[in-house]
Amino acid sequence: MLIKTHIAASVFVALLLWESITGKIAFTILLLFSTLLPDIDSSASYISRKIKPLNKIFNFLTKHRGILHSMTFCLILTVILASFNQKLALPFFLGYSLHLAADSFTIAGIKPFWPSTKFIKGFIRTGGLTERILLCSLITADVILFITLIR
Repeated sequence: MLIKTHIAASVFVALLLWESITGKIAFTILLLFSTLLPDIDSSASYISRKIKPLNKIFNFLTKHRGILHSMTFCLILTVILASFNQKLALPFFLGYSLHLAADSFTIAGIKPFWPSTKFIKGFIRTGGLTERILLCSLITADVILFITLIR
């Protein structure tokens, strides 16, 4: 999936949870950041271009859609984060796992339980018509939820 689809999906979840979130801005920022994080191993991704030194390290150590695109890694990072600050664990986990869930519907798929080599693949071509329809649907839902919240 493209960055805009990942962001639209994360905004949708943040808006769904908005009424029950404490620290709304921090929650949303961490949710959005963590939804971008799995793509740090791809030199073509937005986050890689913004954090070049980390990208070079991850490109050397991993391949795109490898360990960073697994629930195994997501859970390890979430547990580490929770050991420092439990309030940050939920938005981090939601954002990261939303990214993985979205990518599992793409033709490229993901290996959700690394080190297992079993792939989960879907039917959506990244940047294709189906993703554009999904993106438009998410943006529409985001706008409707936002309007509902500000009334």
